Amino acid sequence: MFHVLFITPVYPSNRDKNAGIFIKKIADILCLQGLKVSIINPIPWIPFPLNVASKLLSSYRNLPVEEKDNNIIIYRPRYITYPRSTIYGFAHYFIYRSILSIKISSPDIIHAHFMYPAGFVGMLLKRKWDIPLVVTTRGDDTNIYPQTNKFN
Repeated sequence: MFHVLFITPVYPSNRDKNAGIFIKKIADILCLQGLKVSIINPIPWIPFPLNVASKLLSSYRNLPVEEKDNNIIIYRPRYITYPRSTIYGFAHYFIYRSILSIKISSPDIIHAHFMYPAGFVGMLLKRKWDIPLVVTTRGDDTNIYPQTNKFN
């Protein structure tokens, strides 16, 4: 069975039912077509005491590391982060390392959403698994980050 792996920083969860709903719709359609779909939705892990300073950041703690939504398997590996980590270019490394800890079979294609850090992580996995990569960019990926982040 053809296996599509999505890497995305946004995906619906108990924390936010609408986050990345457009990606869920694509994944649902692919499942209806008989494809195997997995989602990697990396979750930031902020060390104490920073993790209690923000309601937003502390809300990530209750998300399951792995769950199933119909036929879609959703992995939410934790990666260490800090303020502005995407601008200084370390987020992709921490996300990549957290993904390597997941027991996931090599997919047939990777579809990363947003250029950085998901697209960059997708490129590292593409090289590791020698498979095709599609990166979907939108908004800040093309309008703001190229001026603020040398990794984009």
